[in-house]
Amino acid sequence: MKYAIEQLDYQLKRYTELLRKSKLLPNPNAEWMRGTKEYEQKVADLSEALAVLTYCKKMRDGEKEIADLYKRMKIANQTGTDP
Repeated sequence: MKYAIEQLDYQLKRYTELLRKSKLLPNPNAEWMRGTKEYEQKVADLSEALAVLTYCKKMRDGEKEIADLYKRMKIANQTGTDP
């Protein structure tokens, strides 16, 4: 469980850094680029990177919730209380 959370954190950091370093964001002032293949590819790449980031964040948050619940249940079993 801990390994999965670490992997998701790594992916999140990696894709965030990739977006920062790359020039995937199209220039909104470059109207002449709209409709070109280069512009469409940059938009598609950005959309894909953001989708991966969103997925990783949701998975990481879900993994942490499951890990927290597991810890509470383990403590509850040991102490005989409700989680």
